Amino acid sequence: MSKRIIQLIKETGKDISLIKSFARRSGIVISNEYQKISDQDFERIQKLLEEVIDTIGNKGKGSKELYLTNELPVEFTNVNPFTVLQTDILQNGLRKKQASFIEYNDKKIESVFDDFEAYSICRGLNVSRATKIARDFFRDQNITTRIEAHELAMSALKKYGWKMLSFVVRFPPLPFQSFNVDNLFTELDRKTKDADLPVIRVAYSNEKGSPEKLELKFYVEREADKTHVFKNVIEIKNKSTNSIVAQIARNGKIVPSEGSRNIVPIIQLFITNAANIGKLQVNYGLETGECSICGRELTDATSIKRGIGPVCIKNIAR
Repeated sequence: MSKRIIQLIKETGKDISLIKSFARRSGIVISNEYQKISDQDFERIQKLLEEVIDTIGNKGKGSKELYLTNELPVEFTNVNPFTVLQTDILQNGLRKKQASFIEYNDKKIESVFDDFEAYSICRGLNVSRATKIARDFFRDQNITTRIEAHELAMSALKKYGWKMLSFVVRFPPLPFQSFNVDNLFTELDRKTKDADLPVIRVAYSNEKGSPEKLELKFYVEREADKTHVFKNVIEIKNKSTNSIVAQIARNGKIVPSEGSRNIVPIIQLFITNAANIGKLQVNYGLETGECSICGRELTDATSIKRGIGPVCIKNIAR
């Protein structure tokens, strides 16, 4: 059995361009409204369209429509066999442990790490061989390089020390449960009263002790004439390095980006301050010299001291 796209337009009240956009997410290419698709594909697209909860913006020349959706990106559905280990590192850090012998075939090495820690350290090293064996491990659970991974991890520990090693660790881009994110989403939800795409600005100290700027926004996917805003997903971007750190879902799951660095100290910052996001925002202004609300440079002494500019402080007081 099959149905035409025009029937989907009538049943959902959505325009053809939006339907084409959501169909592409399911791997379905639609050319026109009279095209036939299977009942299964029809229901799949219909279900996605039901997740569109609102549309804001206007259709004037040069503008884009913002489609608000409760849908989660497909990355959050991937299976992660390492979630418990990732959560443990974030909550407790890399802890000093008694060394034990790691064995594979007829070889062995003394190491203070488990396999997940060793390969996560390899993934963050600026060494092509280390990143390759880490990629193979996280993709296929290939442990034929187990001894080599622990050798590289122990060498990194000797070079960087325990504290700095947390900045080296890189997690695979798989979803895992982390911390209570209610306050993060509450703050962004509150800010939507004043802006369609609100921002939370936070600063953290990198491995050199220098502040780096983080921006938290609702995750968006942009197309030629529209923008899909995922109201249940926050994207963390490092503005200082122009790189994506991770996505956080409203249910507390985190998906690190493929190239994310320093994710352990960044997420630990949010875990430590989960109950006081406002403090993190004020600290942004104090540490960067930019307004924690709008991001503009602070110039007068009073604004620099409080981390918020004169115009934004008036708006807050309303």
